[in-house]
Amino acid sequence: MKKQILAGILAGLLVLSLAACGSAAVPGESGAAAASSEASDSPEASTLHVAMMTDPEGLDPQKTAAASTYLVSSNVYEPLILIDQNWEVQPRLATSWEVAEDHRSVLFHLKRGVKFHDGREMTAEDVKYSIERLHEEDSPKKKYYQNITATEIYDDYTIRFLTEKPDADLLSSFAYPWSVIVPKDSGDSLKTKPVGTGAYRFVSWTPQQELSLTRNEDYHDIPASIENIHYQIIPDNNSAMVGLLSGEIDLVDLTGTPIDPIRDNPAVSLYQKSLNSVTIVGMNLDNPLLKNPLLRQAMASAIDKDEIIRSVNQGFGDKVGSYLPYGAKEYIDTNAAIPYDPEHAKQLLAEAGYPDGFTIGLTLPKSYPVYLNTGLILADQLERVGIHCEIEVVAWADWMQKVYTDKNYDMTVMANSGRLNAYDFIARFHSQSGDYISDRSGEADSLLDSLKNELDEEKRSELIRQFQTLISEQVPVIPIETQQRIYAMSSRLKGYVMYPSETTEYKLLHFEQQGA
Repeated sequence: MKKQILAGILAGLLVLSLAACGSAAVPGESGAAAASSEASDSPEASTLHVAMMTDPEGLDPQKTAAASTYLVSSNVYEPLILIDQNWEVQPRLATSWEVAEDHRSVLFHLKRGVKFHDGREMTAEDVKYSIERLHEEDSPKKKYYQNITATEIYDDYTIRFLTEKPDADLLSSFAYPWSVIVPKDSGDSLKTKPVGTGAYRFVSWTPQQELSLTRNEDYHDIPASIENIHYQIIPDNNSAMVGLLSGEIDLVDLTGTPIDPIRDNPAVSLYQKSLNSVTIVGMNLDNPLLKNPLLRQAMASAIDKDEIIRSVNQGFGDKVGSYLPYGAKEYIDTNAAIPYDPEHAKQLLAEAGYPDGFTIGLTLPKSYPVYLNTGLILADQLERVGIHCEIEVVAWADWMQKVYTDKNYDMTVMANSGRLNAYDFIARFHSQSGDYISDRSGEADSLLDSLKNELDEEKRSELIRQFQTLISEQVPVIPIETQQRIYAMSSRLKGYVMYPSETTEYKLLHFEQQGA
């Protein structure tokens, strides 16, 4: 299986190399640049063509944990506030807000005259309904909103949320792509017919093929420059890159894909940004083998993170030893806790009673080459010390069900991302979180409980440092890296910005005019 997949990757790169070499390799008058210009001068110039590797897991943002959904939904729906690229709080559907001194409530003043795509005005009742949906049993984010226990509505444009316990991070809870506002009582239809307040409204969706949005002409703010958004489901990034070179695609995420074929192409611009994420080897600690910290430490010692970053991301990544993004303000370098040392890994295996190694399952998502290829490489590294991985490659929907929801797996590779504060990043390790990587031993619970209720900034920072040290030593997961996201786009597409929530507002984008 590993050899077949790697052979396919190499074949795709050969096609790309041929497509990028010389003007004759790309159809058109004079290569990729002419093809892109030709596309932009046509009526299609009012349409942004976006390549997506995976289909959305429905279009109801409060009932999914899939990044592919948020790529679409963040342009259809809007939150009360937004954390911008500089980590500053910006108004969206709320014009102002007041956090109580005891951090047990937040009052929002809503923007007036905001209409949903069905023509109805947004009010505080819709806001209440939207946040309450996050408490429902089928909400993947339920655990993050349990502390919000009451709502007070003063009028159509004023609403207060109250918590059971103090929460220093309360305000950021309303800035996520899942804390957006939807029409009251619309829940049953949002999965296939989304209705929001955003700059784009939903048009159509053919699963596994394409999805279309169009500009909201009744938008409450400055309208979008580009009229239509057309998402194309292209599972193979190499094919998407060929589409970019031919002018058929305007924007594609090429993280983990070699970019040398397009790096110097004048028709293409690259956007590079360190992600607000951590790529990990996730482990199900209900597995008897993985409950043993010596075996987890042995695996961590056997994994060469530098090789993975070079081979999978062409060096575009930062090695991490614990579970916070490399760029987080509370991040500390714990890579020295368990360095790469295959001989030490063998010693730990012997000490744990497995001198000849053992066999463990590794479930990998087919639709995400970064995680798939990371898994293939680390499986090879583990094999060198006697640990054999039985690899299962599954479709994204099956990964979400089997790993994320049912927790029916041994090990996996995934990046957990988009949290706007340290607590939300690490709370998933709590034994009661229900997360796919929760540490059911409860070893981190006291630290997490203290952090949740602590308001003093210095004490919070110390608790977060202690947590990182604990994770680096006990390795309930094996942290690998913080990736650097690489977006490739038409050189005429301007205004692209990615927020810490790893979403982008397409209303800010525009095509540069010819001759500008």
